[in-house]
Amino acid sequence: MNITRRHFLIGLSLATIPGLSMAQNHANHGGSGHSHNNGHENHGEPSHDNHSMGHENHSGHTPGMSHGTKVGREGRPQDVKQTIQIDMHDQNKFMPNRVEVKAGETVRFFVRNMGQNKHEFVIGNQQELHTHAQMMKQDPNMAHNDPNMISLKPRQRGGVVWHFDKPGTYYFGCLQPGHFDDGMIGTIEVK
Repeated sequence: MNITRRHFLIGLSLATIPGLSMAQNHANHGGSGHSHNNGHENHGEPSHDNHSMGHENHSGHTPGMSHGTKVGREGRPQDVKQTIQIDMHDQNKFMPNRVEVKAGETVRFFVRNMGQNKHEFVIGNQQELHTHAQMMKQDPNMAHNDPNMISLKPRQRGGVVWHFDKPGTYYFGCLQPGHFDDGMIGTIEVK
């Protein structure tokens, strides 16, 4: 088939419209605000697709399975009230490892991998993080694309925009094999 540049650009444009991309899974996961972004940042467009796999190109997971969280929801950049910088280090620690936010607030976590190893920043409750960390031991190369998480190679930086609906104690962790077990976890106090 001969594809002209115009056809390619039209197809590329359609692929970027939420809900129109090819090869999406359409199982319902309770509308928790997850979106397919294929490894690209969402740039604040509201997600119309609540059917994320959470990982791509991995074994041992049912298609349509999400590793999102019930701790709040994906935030919109235009609603950000504060930016919190989180640095990840090869000693398997976050700096800072404790942050405070207000209930109802949207926060941008500006995350930097300061080390020479791959690290992750994943928001969740303790059970979600523990379960996901165990899965990562079985498949350490899973690719993430849920909005509550980001994987960064050495010296990379990125962001997570998250809205915290209600007060409570929540967590962020690095789920690379061994990192979480070694104490690479932080606390989010939502007041």
